[in-house]
Amino acid sequence: MTNKAWCPLPWLGLNVRNNGDVRVCCNANVSVNQGLISKPDGTYYNLGKDKIQDFRNADLMKEIRISMLNGKYHESCVRCQREAESGMESRADWEREIWNHIITEDTARELTTEDGTIDTEENPIKYMDLRFGNLCNLKCRMCGPTDSNMWYEDTVKLWGPQYKDSGQKIKLIKNAKGKHVPDVDIYSWYENPSFWKDLEKEIPVVERLYIVGGEPLMIDQHYEFLQKCIDANRANKIVIEYNTNITNIPERAWNIWKHFERVQIGMSVDAVGPINDYIRNPSKWRKIEENMRKLDAAEGEFKIWWAATIQAYNLIHLPEMMMWKIQQNFKRINVDVKHKSVISPHPLHSPRFLNIKVFPKESKQWIENYFEEWKIRAETEIADSLHRKHFCKILDTYIKYMWADDYSNELEKFWHYTKTLDLSRKENLKSVSPKTWELLLGDKYE
Repeated sequence: MTNKAWCPLPWLGLNVRNNGDVRVCCNANVSVNQGLISKPDGTYYNLGKDKIQDFRNADLMKEIRISMLNGKYHESCVRCQREAESGMESRADWEREIWNHIITEDTARELTTEDGTIDTEENPIKYMDLRFGNLCNLKCRMCGPTDSNMWYEDTVKLWGPQYKDSGQKIKLIKNAKGKHVPDVDIYSWYENPSFWKDLEKEIPVVERLYIVGGEPLMIDQHYEFLQKCIDANRANKIVIEYNTNITNIPERAWNIWKHFERVQIGMSVDAVGPINDYIRNPSKWRKIEENMRKLDAAEGEFKIWWAATIQAYNLIHLPEMMMWKIQQNFKRINVDVKHKSVISPHPLHSPRFLNIKVFPKESKQWIENYFEEWKIRAETEIADSLHRKHFCKILDTYIKYMWADDYSNELEKFWHYTKTLDLSRKENLKSVSPKTWELLLGDKYE
């Protein structure tokens, strides 16, 4: 029986937050301590000042390894646990498959001492999740200032001129142009030349690079690093992966990507048409669709998937989004993604007031019935049996996840948040998705 709690990343991975802090995994961001790895003095490892290898046998890393090998989900792994319990494929599931050629649970057990320590020289970092600051061109509704510098003004309107990042209180002050910016510059950590020199040492052994922002395609320095991988004749042995909003793909990217073993792109697109633009302000669906088609037809080794974030704003639009994708007959998008032949959605876990569990009971029942109607339609409208199976499975998993908890006591927060952003951005949920507005009791909170 598969140990669903076991994941290779604590043995061979590096994960860096937007501010340079090192954490166990990006999924750990929803846990109590966000998966942040502390030094003996209580401060966090940060690649703006610490070496890449320094964190690997920290107490938390050892603790997680022991927990996983004992078949138990560590508290940092609560997201994978929740998703697995809802019947979804968790991050741990597909990481096990990706790294099976290098490490299995059995070999991990052999490599790990009783207290969770590993030999870092014999077990080099093979996977890097690098988030270069918070420079972005969008201010997505489920995002915030830690991931997008476009969020500063709305943060002030919603919560006041401050927020927290890795437990540190960040104040927003006005610059010479009258725009709010952090009082402490924590997002330019990757501009430290010593970080890039340290990173270059990993080129001979790294196999996968997951590059995130902000919006990663806006980060000039990462292209320079990729060029060094090319110059070192390692590019053809490295898979690079992005999570990108695909609003703009620079020509520079196309020219570099063709040298790598494979380029994998998770397209952060949350609906078809106006509701996507509402969630991902100020994106324009026309441009997104255009770039989808460019990626689908591009020369080179690409693996593309549609990585939709399913939240209160777009839940009822999930079936029509999947149906639209099927109707396009894309050659590449989700075509070779195992078990996810339609799209590759993931549920928004926080903030709770945007989680799909926020719908009240009566609304959840309507949504379940609506999804069941779509499943009946799928029997006649989706010819491909694999597409039909996955279409229905995705709807079933989100029905189950939606009913798993009741967050309806967060509705007042939802409407404060939504109406404040609507006013700030000159948008209106009721006009963009009237049924969502109704199911979230918009008339009660008008």
